[in-house]
Amino acid sequence: MTSSSQKTKSLSEIFQNNRQFIIPDYQRGYSWGEEQLDDLWEDLENITGSRTHYTGMFTFCTNNQNDRMMQIVDGQQRMTTLIILIAELLKRIEEGIQGGESVEEYTARYLYKKPFGSVAYKYNFQYSADDPSDTFFKTDILGHKDFRASLQPKDTLYTKNLRFAKQYFSSKISGWSQKQLADLFLKVTEKLKFNEYVIDELDEVYVTFETMNNRGKSLTTLELLKNRLIYLSTLFGNMANGDDTQIR
Repeated sequence: MTSSSQKTKSLSEIFQNNRQFIIPDYQRGYSWGEEQLDDLWEDLENITGSRTHYTGMFTFCTNNQNDRMMQIVDGQQRMTTLIILIAELLKRIEEGIQGGESVEEYTARYLYKKPFGSVAYKYNFQYSADDPSDTFFKTDILGHKDFRASLQPKDTLYTKNLRFAKQYFSSKISGWSQKQLADLFLKVTEKLKFNEYVIDELDEVYVTFETMNNRGKSLTTLELLKNRLIYLSTLFGNMANGDDTQIR
């Protein structure tokens, strides 16, 4: 079953109630380059006063055991980019946002937190644990230590794209005043608007993932194969529970 929000939401509304967003291993890695980053930056520059900007759609799939754990089915390129920008801004904002929250509170909402009594961080946005991009994101984007780093490839196409996005935003906001940084942070988290769709049955992911396009790019044969395997796994699960659905 799919639920949708008719009202567009900001990132601050999407990142509520301790939600955790995960890029599943059937998704392609981060592929945005300078052209897409320029488009996003231009959109942000054009937001003035009380204006908002519709930025697209997010589709999530909930976890049966934890409804706060959301797999990103569609929109992961956009969300990854915005989280990188948020991380770069929060490194530079010194005392929080006037009339808003502290840097620590914003960090806990959008990036990570360390639960009381725990030595490990809980990340609000991450890749699947066995994806090399997950280690890279935590070490090179967020600046954390990860014992897996020495076991992962030093560079992949996707980690190079992640690094480029970080450097792009770092260069853009270099030398900015605290007010400029705070204003941009509020644009990113409050003024960009999205539609949100939530899928709570895994077999619907097959239909959604197979038919979606990422800025007009067709899915590769490998991605379609992964998607087919996801679909078949749901059918085998249903058969094990007594459902006689035919596999076609």
